[in-house]
Amino acid sequence: MAPIPLQRDTVQRPGTSRAGYAHGPRLASRTSLPGIPLAPSAARRFVRAALAEWTGLGVPAAVGFSDRLADDAVTVTNELVTNAVVHAGTTVDLVLRLEEEGGDEPSAALVLEVTDHHPARPVGADEPGEPGRTRTETEEPADLPDPAEYGRGLQLVATLAESWGITYRTGLKTVWARL
Repeated sequence: MAPIPLQRDTVQRPGTSRAGYAHGPRLASRTSLPGIPLAPSAARRFVRAALAEWTGLGVPAAVGFSDRLADDAVTVTNELVTNAVVHAGTTVDLVLRLEEEGGDEPSAALVLEVTDHHPARPVGADEPGEPGRTRTETEEPADLPDPAEYGRGLQLVATLAESWGITYRTGLKTVWARL
């Protein structure tokens, strides 16, 4: 098994700039969401509001954002926050960052970061109504999801993002995407 990376490990598409190294100022919006099923919808609203605010402020790079980029950002955010809620079940921190890049025309990259408290609890711990209870190997979960409906979220993120990755820190896991 490979060691857990302590810094961002990125894979980029040819012809794109190095993720995380912008040549201009950064704008950022942050929020913290509870690890509940309503978190993804709150995250989607947060992303749309932040993009609208930056556009309204006349930030040159944000003005050029297309509706498609906004839709992609909302979709990626939804997938990452949903994964954090389903798999970690802890508070989810969301950072939306605009990194302006130098050049003749203003351009920017949109970076999304979703952080959960990994590993905060064993699988099956703290099931509703039974604090501290851990499911045994022989028990069947009440509602197993249909496998055909799950497991494609990170493939979608990889398709929509210019680059993406996972950063592990003590007690935290951050999944990020650069659009």
